[in-house]
Amino acid sequence: MEFRVLGPVEVRDGDRLVAVPTVKARTLLVALLLLQTYLQRQQHLPEWSAAAEAGLRAAEAAGDRLAEAAMHRSLGILRERGRGPAAAIEHHQAALDRYRQADCGSGQAAALCDLGRNYFVTGDVPSATAVLEQGIALIRRLGIAELLGTALNCQSVVHLLRGELPQAWRYNVAALRTERPPRILLMINRGAIHRLLGEYEPAVADVTAGLTLSRKRKERHLEALCHDELARIWLDAGQLELACEHAERTLRLARQTDDAWCEPGALVTLGDLRGLQARLDQADAHCTRALHVAVARGLRIHEAEARLGLASTRRCAGQPDVAHEYGRLAMDIARRAELRILESQILDVLAAISRDLGEPTDAARYAEQARRIQDETGYHCAPRDGSIGRAQPMRGAGWTSTAAAPAGISVPWSMTDNHLPCL
Repeated sequence: MEFRVLGPVEVRDGDRLVAVPTVKARTLLVALLLLQTYLQRQQHLPEWSAAAEAGLRAAEAAGDRLAEAAMHRSLGILRERGRGPAAAIEHHQAALDRYRQADCGSGQAAALCDLGRNYFVTGDVPSATAVLEQGIALIRRLGIAELLGTALNCQSVVHLLRGELPQAWRYNVAALRTERPPRILLMINRGAIHRLLGEYEPAVADVTAGLTLSRKRKERHLEALCHDELARIWLDAGQLELACEHAERTLRLARQTDDAWCEPGALVTLGDLRGLQARLDQADAHCTRALHVAVARGLRIHEAEARLGLASTRRCAGQPDVAHEYGRLAMDIARRAELRILESQILDVLAAISRDLGEPTDAARYAEQARRIQDETGYHCAPRDGSIGRAQPMRGAGWTSTAAAPAGISVPWSMTDNHLPCL
């Protein structure tokens, strides 16, 4: 479907002109389209928030449920980018309720996708799974092609967080084959799957393609997400200078645009980098700041990552008891949220801390649990030693992202010459 707002407002479905009969409907359509553009570019968000709040008050006064739903949805999306998903969920739930009252199936489908996305960002993966399954079923039943790719991509991310990498890959491929796939997000998430399997070369290729496209479209939020994932890829591959470039670029973009999700993620990555460089004071400061931001914004995944980072730095600083407490709290979050790959990473750190505490039985138990998760998921524990090793096959499931286990991943050093600079 094509929308034209310069000159007469037109909506076309292929060659067919779709009627937008009232001034009110045309005005609302233009407002929502412009809002989406400004959201993508992270521009004028306070002004749009004020406009949406005024629109909600007017809709409530008029008893217009559809208009209320649209304003709640707009406010939910705005809150995601600023205050964080915990502040957004209330608005997305209100939008879903209003769409149900108005018997608007397409609105319900969109609201379910919004809720699913925010649930998994807050770390409520079970709720995200359930809501997205409802949304995908409704989208398929109603034949809403433009929403299907987004919903499938969200479900792919949920499976990724749960360590279900074959399912994550299948949903990613299915989303890419839809009529309107969210291409940049799919490239980022595909890169994350490759990274967790230890397949660094295709991971870099996918996310770099997404970065190029996000810059071309001037979508700064997506550009920040691309830099964030590239930082994690290069960190896992042991290329610390490249990882640092991308993490610092993520942090600058996140702070320029008040991006709730990307700021703590970049801080955690920078904390990991400084820890590997034995700059423990800086590592601790980055992870502590990430923890404060994550807790304030309800980002449970980043909270667990920050606590894991602090467990590592405090262990290296000779404070194993403090480190163990941070690790225990991170584990509680990971297990409640079913974040199995993160759980594996925490278990590895707890095993090292237990050895420092002179508790070999606990260390062996933690290490065995971590190996079991790695065997079941195919998660490739990153070398982070300056070399890029062989990608590991899915030992439990017999699966990789390619038809057979790759012969070996070798990223040529000349790739740094072709690497997109962090401007």
